[in-house]
Amino acid sequence: MRESDKEDLASHMQHNFGHAQKNLSTVFATLTILSFLVDQVQNCPLVVKVMGKFNSRRAYWHTAFDAASNHSNSSNGSD
Repeated sequence: MRESDKEDLASHMQHNFGHAQKNLSTVFATLTILSFLVDQVQNCPLVVKVMGKFNSRRAYWHTAFDAASNHSNSSNGSD
C-alpha cells in the first residue's frame, strides 16, 4: 500500500469515527427508550394474559408475526 493511500485511509477512518462518536449517545438513548417500551409492553396485564395462552414467547411471537403477515397480504388483495 502506498503512503498516500495509507494517509487517505487514516483520514477516512478518523472522519468516520468522529461521526460515530458524535451520534453514539443518540443511538444509546434511542435503544434505552426502545428497551424500556418493550419491557413496559411485556408487563402489561393484557399482554401477560395473552402470552399465558402460549407455551413460550417464541410461539406467541411466531403467531403474532403470522397474523400480521396474513393481515398485510389480505389488505393488499393478494391471496
